[in-house]
Amino acid sequence: MGSRTVQAASFFARRNGPGIRSLRPPIRSGFRPDPPTPSKRKRAPTGIMTWEVFKLEKQYTFYGSFHQHQYNKAIHVVFVWPILFTAFVLLAGIPASLPQPGFIQSMPLHQYLQLNLALASAANYAIYYIILDQKLGLIAAAMSLACGVGANAFVMNLGWSLAWKFAMAVQIISWGAQFLGHGVFEGKRPALVDNLIQSIMMAPYFVLLESVEPLFGYEPSPGFSQRVHAALEAKNQAEREQRERLVS
Repeated sequence: MGSRTVQAASFFARRNGPGIRSLRPPIRSGFRPDPPTPSKRKRAPTGIMTWEVFKLEKQYTFYGSFHQHQYNKAIHVVFVWPILFTAFVLLAGIPASLPQPGFIQSMPLHQYLQLNLALASAANYAIYYIILDQKLGLIAAAMSLACGVGANAFVMNLGWSLAWKFAMAVQIISWGAQFLGHGVFEGKRPALVDNLIQSIMMAPYFVLLESVEPLFGYEPSPGFSQRVHAALEAKNQAEREQRERLVS
């Protein structure tokens, strides 16, 4: 009886032992799991919701890579701020505003300080530019707020029936000129095709700095222009190499 039991146990071990052992993971000293494949790695979030939007050099390089031809830049210098102002005019015509606090009612020109979408949008631009650059950004912020207040004054004095027509005419002419600059001179699609919000937020500051730098030699930080120029050259070189690979 005892020998039969031993034989049965031995037979069971031979039949099922390897399967049982295969359920256990091998124990190795210094064992480390394999690193995840690139497709499984978690990537840092990108886009307008990250802190990258507040890094001036990165944003300036992105927008500047679409605006390198001098004639295209000149067109944008002329037409970007009129686009912003007339966009605020169109927003000022939307009947949605908050009651004015008492301290605003005691300020000069308080009738134009309507707490509506135009002034709220102008405040967003102002805050963004101050975060980007605490020097020239203050001027850009003041210009943005002036556009918001001016848009309210424009609509209130001219009347909505004429204001929106004027604003739309300026928008059509200005956008048409900019698309012409990209198609004829730059030979590259507008930046807003890649990132709409990033482009419309960066454009007014970009053209302001492009105007101030050659006149006064202003830089947001020491070596800013040199670093941006180097980044643009590297980006252009990468694009050329990519085109050559596609052709070949």
